[in-house]
Amino acid sequence: MVRLAKQEESLVVAKLIQDYVQVMDIRAAKGSFSLRKTTLLVSSCITQGLAWVSVEKGEIVGCLFAQEQFNMFSDKDKEIHLIGLYVKPENRKGLSGGRLIKEFDKESQQRDIKITWVSLQHTSELKSLEKLGYKVSEITYKKEK
Repeated sequence: MVRLAKQEESLVVAKLIQDYVQVMDIRAAKGSFSLRKTTLLVSSCITQGLAWVSVEKGEIVGCLFAQEQFNMFSDKDKEIHLIGLYVKPENRKGLSGGRLIKEFDKESQQRDIKITWVSLQHTSELKSLEKLGYKVSEITYKKEK
């Protein structure tokens, strides 16, 4: 089941992201992860109504959170940026990731959002974005010091 996240779940969601950081290919994220700052970010997304959790057998097994902002090229159009998406590895064979994305898409449509940005780590196992209408738009490079 996918539903909107509640404020009291901010820390649980942040801890899921902390688990995700362990498999990310970003050295800085592993070395200086801040549970406090991540919890604050998740809480902000929950306040905006842009955070969902996937729950199985009473346990939160996945999450998606995003933020809305104005498009820098338009005076009126808004866009949403997906900030975090994670589903526990043992729960990835089901539909949790796809259901989280579908709720995100539904909310974007209800808000009349013109552009939805989704960036995922190359380790992501969610391969159905193109089936949901997403197209590759950019390639992200990183340089770590």
